[in-house]
Amino acid sequence: MKHENTRGNLIIGEGVEISGTIVCPGTITIDGTLKGNLSAAELHVGPSGRINGEVVAGAAVVHGEVEPNLICRGKLVVCASGRVTGAIQFQQLEVEPGGQLIGKVHSTGDQAAIALTEAAEVTLLPN
Repeated sequence: MKHENTRGNLIIGEGVEISGTIVCPGTITIDGTLKGNLSAAELHVGPSGRINGEVVAGAAVVHGEVEPNLICRGKLVVCASGRVTGAIQFQQLEVEPGGQLIGKVHSTGDQAAIALTEAAEVTLLPN
């Protein structure tokens, strides 16, 4: 059996709950629950994934829920089943139909790209 290089990567499976701070130099996939802070190069939150804490990621794809704060230094994708709530920073943003982005939103960089589909739900709160 051939194994892919998974050095620096982490998977939190469905039904697993972790409390604390995680620093992941690679990709973290969350299908369970994280109550705490997270720093990762790349973040994938599955449909059953939940994060309640401060999150900093190079790139993020959210099918589940992230709150209260997310800083994404690259592209943030909020998928159809995804919900991101709180203070949100990103360089690029894509919200799919059904995806929810609720909070104070701040785009970084000179050429921030935002792609919102017709059915996406975006609620911006005042500063």
